[in-house]
Amino acid sequence: MNILVVSYDAGGSEIISAYIKKKLLKNNYLCVVGGPAVNIFKKRGLDKNIIGGFNNNPKGFFEKYNKIDLILAGVGWVSDMSMNFLEEAKKRNIKTAVYLDHWVDYRERFGYPRIDWKKKLPDEIWVGDKAAFKIAKKQFLREKIRLVPNEFFKEIKLVYKKFVAQNKIENKHNILFLSEPISEGGINIFGDKDDSRRDEHYILDKLLAYFSDQKEKRAFIIRFHPSDRHHKYDAILSKYKNNLTILKSENSNLFVDISEADLIIGIETMALAVAVLCGKSKVVSFIPDESIVCPVPFKIIKKIKKVEDLAKIG
Repeated sequence: MNILVVSYDAGGSEIISAYIKKKLLKNNYLCVVGGPAVNIFKKRGLDKNIIGGFNNNPKGFFEKYNKIDLILAGVGWVSDMSMNFLEEAKKRNIKTAVYLDHWVDYRERFGYPRIDWKKKLPDEIWVGDKAAFKIAKKQFLREKIRLVPNEFFKEIKLVYKKFVAQNKIENKHNILFLSEPISEGGINIFGDKDDSRRDEHYILDKLLAYFSDQKEKRAFIIRFHPSDRHHKYDAILSKYKNNLTILKSENSNLFVDISEADLIIGIETMALAVAVLCGKSKVVSFIPDESIVCPVPFKIIKKIKKVEDLAKIG
């Protein structure tokens, strides 16, 4: 089978590239990738299959590579590249599949609630776990949903175990905050704005105020999302810099920050799931809004609404 893989966003790229490395090596496949996906695919040794020069030209790609049987894509909020390739593939009667990451905004990635959003759906929708499968079944109803086990999650456990064995990990007992671009990214490829009341600036301020009042001695490390600007929180940090040790992580490897922290706090990022898979027991989702539930489906994650609840976790 000749397969075209198209990916851009970080979350979907991790899952799709891990799947390719594990399952597709016996197939003929090509990759058109952009943004964060480029380095993610390269780190898994998929360089030789990446085809450049077609990111904004799906028609040109299919004219040159006209024997594609299946397009497998990740669809996110940042780029319309995958959607453009899917639309062109449909015109050419090429089978289409989308591998969804995370557990939120499934229909919105295809333009819901626009009247014509269903026209953008692929032939198959893939999800990586039972929780995602249940959500997809509810949201898409008649579409073909496939449960394709998440090879990225399997990979995390093995790679982290090797990482710890090969590196001398200092027992630093840091607090790690996993940043998310909720307030800044919030517009999808169709121009729809996410009006969620969750705001990473407000949440970080609440956390720092709490730890400042507690006279916290542990270092508070901020790990930025790949699309974050590293100065985005400077106004907030200046309020607490005299009371807390606050550091901005420069580590390219998430495992470094996770391994050196004993308390990991985020909002609803996939990195919370990564921390759990790495064996961390104090993993917290802090969303100070009773109407919003963290969708990351790991029972070990403490999902709190009040910052004071951190006292029960330690």
